[in-house]
Amino acid sequence: MLCRVVKGYYKQHSLGIILTTVLTNRIHKYQYVDLINVPKHLLTFRTRIRLLQDKKLRKKVLITTGTINSFSRQNIKVRFREFSEKLKMLQNDPEFSEWLEKFENYVRTPKKIVMSLGGRVDGAEIVFDVNYAKKLFSDAERLVQNGFGVVFVNSHRTPNEVTDFIYEKSLHHPRIIFQNCKKIAADNEERQPQKWCVYSGKNEEIFRKFEQIGNIYPAVLGYDNTLVVHTFDSYSCCETATAAIPTAISSKGLYIDPSLRYDCYNLQQLMCPKYAIDWDDFVALACNMKIEPQSLNPQILSNPLRVFAETAIDMLNQIPMAVRASSAVAACIFFVSPPLSSFIINWFAR
Repeated sequence: MLCRVVKGYYKQHSLGIILTTVLTNRIHKYQYVDLINVPKHLLTFRTRIRLLQDKKLRKKVLITTGTINSFSRQNIKVRFREFSEKLKMLQNDPEFSEWLEKFENYVRTPKKIVMSLGGRVDGAEIVFDVNYAKKLFSDAERLVQNGFGVVFVNSHRTPNEVTDFIYEKSLHHPRIIFQNCKKIAADNEERQPQKWCVYSGKNEEIFRKFEQIGNIYPAVLGYDNTLVVHTFDSYSCCETATAAIPTAISSKGLYIDPSLRYDCYNLQQLMCPKYAIDWDDFVALACNMKIEPQSLNPQILSNPLRVFAETAIDMLNQIPMAVRASSAVAACIFFVSPPLSSFIINWFAR
């Protein structure tokens, strides 16, 4: 509807040519859209058949591996510098001396693991429970015995009972660190069960104190010889694989209903072993063959944002020079992050 209105407006006011593009997770007829981006893992069997049958629609569709994101090595470097400065400021604070000492030991460890926890959703299709957390922590203990340091970070979707379990277990391990990155309940209203995206529980007070350290992800990816592990309910593996960070995906022990969340299974199959390693495979290799993160040589995932932008620019380049000179040419990008706009702006600036 919006694309139709925009195209109609440009035609009515003789404003020239406009390219309309849409980022979506479903394919519709899109009569007034010129370019449609759909991540491959979101394609259903029915959608694939439809694309085979509809040649006109197929010409408009750009299928990319992974999700569009603006994550990069530069993001990590910036956050790493900010985090390093924060640690310097806290050096003389006795409240953080124990945590800082433990983190310094982690930094000195030559091999590192960052466990980035996903979590539940509103429905019952993802079972992210303490049993799965026990499995992940057991994996971490095995790696610590083989010379690794491990950092756990949670997310807003990580269940509170999982958060408590990992944190409390980490207190007894000098080379396993947990840092809460989930918002902490400010009042009783935020402690209601339906507010599960907010942390509430027995560790509120200690987590609130450590808010001064803040979210240490993705800063901790800035250390050498680091592997980041994502649970397979999350799309974040696309970000780190695009940024050439050694990446693993953990799925064993995490139940996801394949009939409702086929996308998680599709993405895992697309990512492993080409762009990421299966977590259990890495644990076995690290413990039995002394493989390190820097030993992995995965293919770097092409940035879907760049692929989409370059496709849009290529379409603009196909407009004859005479038409470009005699009319205004514009690109209308819907549901897109700022970096794509900068790609298009650079095209107009040439």
